[in-house]
Amino acid sequence: MSQYQLFDAFQDIIFVVDGDWKLFYGNTMACLLIEVTPRRLSSGKPLAQFMEFASPITDESGIGAIEELTHAREVTFTLPGSGKTGWVQVVMQPVPASMAQPEDGKRWIISMRDTTLERTLHLKYRGELDQKESVIKDLQEARKALEEYSSLLEKKVEERTIELREANRLQKTILDSLGQGILVFDKNGVCLPIFSKICLRMLQGEPTGQPIEKILGFAGSEAEGFTQWREAVFDQLLDFEDMVPLAPSRLTNANGLELHFDYYPMQDANHQLQGVVVVATDKTREVAALKKAEEERLLVGKVTQVARNRDAFRLFVSEATRLLSGLQSSGDLDLEDITRRLHTLKGGSASFSLMAIADACHELENNVKIMNAPESRDQLNSLLAEKSREVLTLLDAAIHDLAELLGPSVADLDNQTIELASEQVKAWAQGLFDASRDAKWEGVRHVAGQLWREATEKPVGPTVLHLSASLKGLAASMGKHLEAFDVVGADTKVSAEKMQGLFASLVHAFRNCIYHGLETTDDRVKAGKSAGGRVFAKFTKSVSLDHPSLRIEIGDDGRGVDPARIRKKLRDIGLVDLAAKGDHEVIQAILRDDFSTSTEINLVAGRGVGLSAIAAEVVKLGGKIEVMSELGRGMSLVIEVPVPNEQAAVEHLKSA
Repeated sequence: MSQYQLFDAFQDIIFVVDGDWKLFYGNTMACLLIEVTPRRLSSGKPLAQFMEFASPITDESGIGAIEELTHAREVTFTLPGSGKTGWVQVVMQPVPASMAQPEDGKRWIISMRDTTLERTLHLKYRGELDQKESVIKDLQEARKALEEYSSLLEKKVEERTIELREANRLQKTILDSLGQGILVFDKNGVCLPIFSKICLRMLQGEPTGQPIEKILGFAGSEAEGFTQWREAVFDQLLDFEDMVPLAPSRLTNANGLELHFDYYPMQDANHQLQGVVVVATDKTREVAALKKAEEERLLVGKVTQVARNRDAFRLFVSEATRLLSGLQSSGDLDLEDITRRLHTLKGGSASFSLMAIADACHELENNVKIMNAPESRDQLNSLLAEKSREVLTLLDAAIHDLAELLGPSVADLDNQTIELASEQVKAWAQGLFDASRDAKWEGVRHVAGQLWREATEKPVGPTVLHLSASLKGLAASMGKHLEAFDVVGADTKVSAEKMQGLFASLVHAFRNCIYHGLETTDDRVKAGKSAGGRVFAKFTKSVSLDHPSLRIEIGDDGRGVDPARIRKKLRDIGLVDLAAKGDHEVIQAILRDDFSTSTEINLVAGRGVGLSAIAAEVVKLGGKIEVMSELGRGMSLVIEVPVPNEQAAVEHLKSA
């Protein structure tokens, strides 16, 4: 039945019958109309068993007398199986010689167009005309439109008659009229001389006689995979329908076109596969539109993220500018410190969806690792200066774009505003008045210290709360689900300037929780946990007047740190003595420079500088850091750093 396969692409209803009206083929539209499978339509059963007509669809001479395309004839039909009725326009013609098989005998093509909807609407309008005089004019116009449509249909039928008389050009004309690339290949993977003209533009040249892999544009492993697939298809180990999902469905070819492939079997009368029909659809515009929509979605997310977290964004910009400006120095640079700061900048960029900057920082990290030999330092310094200027340009462009949408204050580091309760301002003013009136200068200094702290200290919450969206996205990309991101003590205030480097580096702790801590959804369920994981941060400020401090705890309810795995890694890198210590001391190794359990280097992990960047910032502040873990229950990073007390603020004012 493969000679009729091309009719599956027709929108008209197509049947093929013999002189006794027995069915040998019905296309997809025919199957949809009479609600049966293609196999039943090729069973040789009478057409009347599936479809009955109220009046003959041939003249008195019968179907055997038809030698050329007949005129359209509209008849009423009934489907015996469902009782459904309707109207169709019918034309008939003999099967062209180019499609006939000698053993089949003489057969005819019955082409139908379902006019049920048109007739139903026509009858509806006529009924309304009888009932409402007010719609007569609309019905007349509708009738005129219908007559014009009928006239156009007759013209199309005449044009089709001319095409059908040129039997040797029928198949090619049909294929070339389609907007899709259609071609056929045999069991050897060779393209047959049946293809639509658009293939010459869409695919890789003239298909006839060429390997299908070459014509579709597959190369390397893709070509090898497609070859294995088509060989399995022709071996018919599985049904064709089960094999189709295993075939490549999309490809960006050498011409830059985004192509979508569909595959259909071409079988003979014994249901043996003779070839595979490939239908290639150009999806370039659709893919471009989707890409544009995704870019706009990311821009909206980026703007929203910055708008909600202006202080955190200013902190990020300040740290980024300081680091990138420092890289342009010609002096001797601390490569370990640079690596940590680049890693921090990369994480911060990703948290604000500034992926171009994150990628550039990742490349800079690679350069630092590769070119860290003494003999390469001059070359490295020059490269760092050049690349840092490029990243600064990217940062300036991003700030400019955001400033156009959110206003110039989005990254203004010099003129930031603070909000104060009016009652608090009144209390300070009264305190200053009372102290100055009574010459109590200690009271003046006390109020001045409070004012200084209010102007320089900010809540810690905004420095981490903005990470929620990016952490959930990171988790989803790894087959994980972040169900909760809890921040306790978000209103705790500390000196923003003093803690700037530390807060910028905390992004590594949260990303570490996602990358190393949380299990996949399936693994959590198997372990008896909830499908979604939890990441938390807790900020606590001590009330001690002499030695006030800020305690930060960041953790998750994931798998915890496995001491055995850390020991193995320590032995592998030669730290045998450390590997011999107790579990608690061993897991502190994840804070070391260049220690990582990740097997690959990517935008998130792999260099061993993430947690060490936090540790370095803690040490600068004179604080301490510790890893706490319970295997199978989760881990946490505990940080404690000193913060200025009120007397320190007063001394700062006096020195100023």
